[in-house]
Amino acid sequence: MSTRRRYAIAGSLAAAGLALAGCGSAQGSDTAPAQVASVEVAAEGAPAVVTLSEAAEKRLGVQTTAVTAAPGGLVVPYSSVVYEADGSSWVWVRVSPSTYQRSAIAISGITGDQVAVTSGPPAGTEVVTVAAAELVGGEIGIDGEE
Repeated sequence: MSTRRRYAIAGSLAAAGLALAGCGSAQGSDTAPAQVASVEVAAEGAPAVVTLSEAAEKRLGVQTTAVTAAPGGLVVPYSSVVYEADGSSWVWVRVSPSTYQRSAIAISGITGDQVAVTSGPPAGTEVVTVAAAELVGGEIGIDGEE
């Protein structure tokens, strides 16, 4: 069973004038804070699902592109790759409108801005190319936990 926890995406949203959940009004604003993201904590070991409000997604400028098939595997843009401290890598996959989830990838090579992967989301899957760092912040609960 999963639990629902809400987090705010810090930094970019605050600088952009959107209020962070649980942190009061945005600077200079007399309105109540808006929830900008929610995180659905998944079952043990599975990545959480991050859902952005429409305003947050627009303000962050989230962009995606499709994974492509290539001889010997798949290709994702280098801008979509997120690295862990242990060297493992993954991408954010759009699972539905404004909703994203991490997906592990195995990199076999990098040429320019293209990353060849031997495992990862299937061809055609939309991966985040802009705002991945902000999604990480929302997922791990940087600032604004309710």
